[in-house]
Amino acid sequence: MANKHNQPSFQQLVDQYVSDMKNYRHLKPGTIDNYKTWLIAIDKWNNGDPVEWIEKALKGHKDDNTIIQDIENSFNKLNSPKPVGNYLSSYKSFAKWLIGYYHANIWLSLDTQTDLNFCRLIAENALFCSYDVAQKVKNETMGGKNNKGNIYYSWYNCRYQRKKNGQTKGTTVIGSNVIYDDNTMAKVAIKNAVKLSLPHLKCVDFKDYMACHIWDKTCYDSRFHTSVFNLVLVPKAIAGLTDFNDAVKEMLQYESALRFGVYPNVNGIKAPTKPDNYDKVIIWRQQKEHDEAIKRHKISHSKFIGL
Repeated sequence: MANKHNQPSFQQLVDQYVSDMKNYRHLKPGTIDNYKTWLIAIDKWNNGDPVEWIEKALKGHKDDNTIIQDIENSFNKLNSPKPVGNYLSSYKSFAKWLIGYYHANIWLSLDTQTDLNFCRLIAENALFCSYDVAQKVKNETMGGKNNKGNIYYSWYNCRYQRKKNGQTKGTTVIGSNVIYDDNTMAKVAIKNAVKLSLPHLKCVDFKDYMACHIWDKTCYDSRFHTSVFNLVLVPKAIAGLTDFNDAVKEMLQYESALRFGVYPNVNGIKAPTKPDNYDKVIIWRQQKEHDEAIKRHKISHSKFIGL
C-alpha cells in the first residue's frame, strides 16, 4: 500500500476529477465552479482530511450507495444554502470516479510485483521524443514558434510555464515574456516531437493520450515546461500512474536520462539512479528506434548532466 505522504491531496483529486470530466464533456463550463465548491464542502464534515475518510470507507468495504447515504447525512448538518440534492448529484459522480481512480492508482500498489507490472505497462505504451529530434530542438533547427535553440531542449524556447490557482492562462508572468499555460503547449510540444520522431505516426492526433511531465513540479519552471526530454505521451487510461506511482516515476526519470543524458537540476532534483525494477522492464515501445539512435550517435550516457 502506498505511504500516506505519497497520496494525492484532496484538492489534487478534485482538480483531476474536474479535468477528466471536462475532457469527457460531462461537465458544462458554467457548472465547473459549482462542482468544485460542492466537492470542497466535503472538508467540513471530515476535519479537513477527506482522503482518509475515503480510505476508511474502502477498508470497510462500503459500497457507493452506503457512502452516498453517509454523505447525505453529513450534508444535512451543514445548513448550506445550496440544496442537498446539488451536493449529492456532484458527489455521487465524484465518489464513483474516486473509488475507481483512487483504487487503481493507490490501492493496487501493494507490493513490488504490482509496481513492476505498472512499470511494464507504462514502458510498453509510452511515447518519447527521439534523440535526433531532441538534439535538433536544442540546436535551433526544430521546434515551435520562436524557438532559437536552448540547452533546456524547450520546444518553445522557454516561453511557457504551468499556471497555478489564481493565475490565468495566456497572461504574462510579471517582469518577463513568459506566458502562463495549462498543459496545452506542453501537449502540443510532445505530440509534435513524437510525430517527427516516428513519421509513421504523423497523422495520429493522440486524442486518447495525455502529455505527462517526467519530473514533478518542473512544469512550473519555464525552462522545463515544454522540454522534450521532460515529457512523455501516455494513454489516458493509465496516465495517472505517472503522477501517483513512485516506481513508475523513477523508471521514467532514469529512462529519460539514459536517452538524452540530461535531467532538470532544480528544486533539489538529483541525477536519477537505476531503479530496482528497471532491468526487469524488457519491452519499451520505441526500443528499436532508441537502440538505433544509440548506435548511430555512439551515445553512452554514463554520467547525466544537470541543467
